Amino acid sequence: MKNKEIILRLSKFELDSNVSIKAYLESGCEESGNGKGVYNENGYSQQYSILWNEGYLCCGFSEGYTINDIIKVLKKRKLSEISGDDFNLRPGELMNGLDSNFETTWNEKEPEQVPNDRELYFRMSINSVSYVWESPSSIEFVIQNGKKGERHTIVLNDDY
Repeated sequence: MKNKEIILRLSKFELDSNVSIKAYLESGCEESGNGKGVYNENGYSQQYSILWNEGYLCCGFSEGYTINDIIKVLKKRKLSEISGDDFNLRPGELMNGLDSNFETTWNEKEPEQVPNDRELYFRMSINSVSYVWESPSSIEFVIQNGKKGERHTIVLNDDY
């Protein structure tokens, strides 16, 4: 389907209808952030970045995206150009974290036996995090149609 066809199809719904979004990743997603944790009574902080190679990012109906928002993006971009600049999504399920970089700092002295940085990442509380993604392989829009509460799904993929 071409963008014009999709926009025409979307325009049949109430423009202020809420939409949930799932963006399935084609080339991955970079997660960057920092956090703090405790290991064997020793506090630490960690800056990190991980390139997740598979999975999806998403947002629910309550996060404020509407049919009108989707149409605005589709008027500007084709699927391969849609990115985090267009939709602020959170992780749904991210897998195969291949390239990772961790910088761990101990509050006092480093314990004698320390797990690897990746294990410390999974143990800590994350303070701030951001996700950079682009070029999804497909995007699923689920439309909650106004007062009727009906749900309709539209999937955009490489074929459109």
